[in-house]
Amino acid sequence: MRNRILLSVHPRHAEAILAGTKLFEFRRVVPARPPRWVSLYATAPVLRIVGEFEVARVLSDEPAELWADTAEFAGITRAEFDRYFHGKQLAHAFEVFEPLRFEHAIDPRALAKNSGCVFNPPQSFCYWPAEGWS
Repeated sequence: MRNRILLSVHPRHAEAILAGTKLFEFRRVVPARPPRWVSLYATAPVLRIVGEFEVARVLSDEPAELWADTAEFAGITRAEFDRYFHGKQLAHAFEVFEPLRFEHAIDPRALAKNSGCVFNPPQSFCYWPAEGWS
């Protein structure tokens, strides 16, 4: 089942999503099959899965149009948005629904080690089989 993905996000973006102030997570690439849930892996210095959210919808449009539709709750500046999508014809965003902060952040390396695997944070996203983290 591929209805959950793991995203690597900067800790400030993860915090804003979980606080409910950032309602769109922008991406240059999205899965062919839209996910129902997104687990948030906060990058350094946190290095933990800190929460998750349900995907209300996936928006895809020209960057200027996507910004116009999401700017109020983008959680980033226009300059950051423009830098991120520089040279791209198409921009994407996951609309955040019911974000959930985990009481205890999850160390994916420990999970992987216990199953005989090695955890490598995704560059963009990876399908993630975990269900019901909390």
